Amino acid sequence: MFATFSITRLVAYYLLSALLVIIPAAIILILTDDIHSIFFGLSELQGEEMLNVLCDILLLALIVRFIKPKHRRLMFLSTTPKPKFVHLIVLTFAMLCVSIAWLDIMQLYTEADLNLVDSRELDLTISAQDSGFYFYMGLLFIAMVIVAPILEELMFRGILLDRLSLKLSPLWAIAITSLIFGLLHHDYVANIIFGIVLCLIRLRYRTLFAPILIHMLNNLIAFLLIFSSYFFDLSQYPFTSIFVGPASHEQIAILLLLSSIVIGPYCYHEILKTPNSRFKKSRQ
Repeated sequence: MFATFSITRLVAYYLLSALLVIIPAAIILILTDDIHSIFFGLSELQGEEMLNVLCDILLLALIVRFIKPKHRRLMFLSTTPKPKFVHLIVLTFAMLCVSIAWLDIMQLYTEADLNLVDSRELDLTISAQDSGFYFYMGLLFIAMVIVAPILEELMFRGILLDRLSLKLSPLWAIAITSLIFGLLHHDYVANIIFGIVLCLIRLRYRTLFAPILIHMLNNLIAFLLIFSSYFFDLSQYPFTSIFVGPASHEQIAILLLLSSIVIGPYCYHEILKTPNSRFKKSRQ
């Protein structure tokens, strides 16, 4: 589907979109010497999020613009078998278990203070009562739940996976794609596993619709945790404390057991069904 879209072009578009957004912002900063004027009165973190959204939207537009029209339709159309929404939800929660378990391991065995609510997305300069709060939440929702899943799936499970499959076996293409995807995220081990699952889902249903949907569900849960953390102390509630509370060996064991029961058999089953001939058909 994306075999004609080169990785070199993808990198060039990424740099171009970044330059088209960052250069005007840098010029304004030099002329005004006031970073808040760039962001129309927003805080620095909110302004950075706005720049990220603009870069991602521009990059997405550039990529889609140069994808053949018939391939644009195939991005969201699935053939047999049809993805089952319940299965995607189960996989989403299984991947959340992996993410939480990995972050708990990092808390126990390193000095890193990590949890599923990424502190880099929390703007501590505002509260839920501030006038700009809901604007920032809307901006964050667009970035996390809509733009990022579509763009990342198009880049990794679309262009990169297809291009690597031209030179390598499907399993090597999945491994390299997932490794790059994971290393670009702060919880890289969990995201490498997440990337493998998304690649297998892409091959299983021969469309980007299914991995985009599961990616959106995953990011939606993270967004809801960030949003609710401005109103509640999540560590005080039994369910949400799993996401943000202190780590324990018992919790890690339970989370890994639950996730392995779902992800292990699924990956094994799908890998056995991914010979070269099937993968080639999925790209036609």
